[in-house]
Amino acid sequence: MLGDEKKSCNGLYAEVAQIDQEIVQKKRKLQDRDTWNVIFFITGWFLIVPFFFIDTKGSQEIEIEAFMARKKALMNIYSDKDCPPPTTVPASM
Repeated sequence: MLGDEKKSCNGLYAEVAQIDQEIVQKKRKLQDRDTWNVIFFITGWFLIVPFFFIDTKGSQEIEIEAFMARKKALMNIYSDKDCPPPTTVPASM
């Protein structure tokens, strides 16, 4: 993104940590979506209506991939600036 190169090491690290949190949240939503899709699929065999609520778009996966690409770009800038390793570890995925 425009202006990423101007960010400080701490700013880059903070954004990467925030992206890690967003990825974790998106993965939870993805699991919830999968659970509801299974429920709708099973009940759809008895009633036709639940088939209309199954989410097949894959938007969660696309968002997760976008966040991971953004994180990779920020980490490249972080290493190009020769930033010291952070004192704390960001939230894991």
